[in-house]
Amino acid sequence: NLGFNRIGIIIGLKVSKKAVIRNKIKRQIREIVRNDFPKTKNSYDIVIITIKGLETKTFLEIKEALLKLAKGLK
Repeated sequence: NLGFNRIGIIIGLKVSKKAVIRNKIKRQIREIVRNDFPKTKNSYDIVIITIKGLETKTFLEIKEALLKLAKGLK
């Protein structure tokens, strides 16, 4: 029991062949997790695997989707 969550983010080449785009998405997801993910009593190992089409989504759309998934962690 570490007392904190560990997050892994996987963004494959299917999302975008350009590393700049993949890194931008990864930075956005990291920021959402850092600021908005709920603090839990248990520590979890979480892996976020992105899918094709994410490069066209806005920051707010990505945030809404991740927060909807995070509600299940409590």
